[in-house]
Amino acid sequence: MRKIGWKSAIPSFVYVEDQKLNFEPFIQLNKTWKGNNTFNFLYKEVKFESEIDWNYSKNGKLWTYNINYFEFLMQDGISEQDGKLLIDNYINSKDKLIDGLESFPTSLRLINWIKFLLKHQIKEERIYQFIHEDAYRLYHHPEYHLLGNHLLENGFGLYFAANYLNDKKLYNKAKSILSAELKEQILDDGAHFELSTMYHQHMLFRVLDCYQLASKMKYLVLS
Repeated sequence: MRKIGWKSAIPSFVYVEDQKLNFEPFIQLNKTWKGNNTFNFLYKEVKFESEIDWNYSKNGKLWTYNINYFEFLMQDGISEQDGKLLIDNYINSKDKLIDGLESFPTSLRLINWIKFLLKHQIKEERIYQFIHEDAYRLYHHPEYHLLGNHLLENGFGLYFAANYLNDKKLYNKAKSILSAELKEQILDDGAHFELSTMYHQHMLFRVLDCYQLASKMKYLVLS
């Protein structure tokens, strides 16, 4: 698979103000990271004996997507140390990444990384720069060709990145996508337009996540 190209200048590593934000866990997640380089997605468990293969494809693309989402950072019991080690491992593998560079897993990874970093007040330049790279690759490649939940997640991912990086350009892109997609995807009675309880729940909890982000990260001046 061809890697997605992009270019964007990386700003200096700056935090305007310390801010700890522990998100309310609206969804109870299964424990997909088992420790000791072992992951279980879609009832298929894989233990990596040495280095984690973030492109692992023997269980299909959805399994590969899941390991790149980093939703396991939100599961109960994962420590700051373990989560940070997994993030560091991913950054160290950046030149080998394939599926994880696509827009959909990038969107979810941005959300989950930022939640984890804010919760534990982790501040490192290399992580900040990796998030900036992810965000601007997503900025240049939103999934307009797929629409639906893919484009909506692109918007949410950009919104989280815009707030975390205090970046007006990312914010405007996120606002453009979310304003249009939420208007289209939420019906007059409040239901999600796919009429699926799963999609409706997921959309609602994402909006609540964004509300928490906007209301608690006081150093942001985006409007």
